[in-house]
Amino acid sequence: ILLDPNNFMAYPWTLVTVFFSQQIILHIFVNMVLVFLFGRPLEILTGGKHFFLIYFISGIIGSISIIVYAPFINWEGLIAGASASTFGLTSAYAELKPNEIVLKEKAKQWSIALFVSNLALMIINPSVSIGGFAHIFGILIGILYGKAIKKFI
Repeated sequence: ILLDPNNFMAYPWTLVTVFFSQQIILHIFVNMVLVFLFGRPLEILTGGKHFFLIYFISGIIGSISIIVYAPFINWEGLIAGASASTFGLTSAYAELKPNEIVLKEKAKQWSIALFVSNLALMIINPSVSIGGFAHIFGILIGILYGKAIKKFI
């Protein structure tokens, strides 16, 4: 079920269900690729518990950030997407293995590219990029989580 940032109290479970949903084929594809390229190696490196926690925490913080951000841009409508969660996985892996080569680029460069491109989209057209705010927070949560567990890996 999709998240309605203006009426989420009526359906509080949508804070979680939103990061298991998609509406656009391109988003499904991008998120699947990111989970395959970064999530699977992250799970192998850290275990399923950390994989789940990064995905879940990034998603929840992403949902909360949308609720906070939506009124500032007068957003009306429902939100779908797992990108905050998958960007969290990507950035956590990049934090743990920054120099690991993924598709001919270092993992940290992928994380930086995701951050910069989403920040640029938010600045250029904030009313279109409602998810950009959630994406930024997903990336930051992934980095912080990666830093927190780095000494144990």
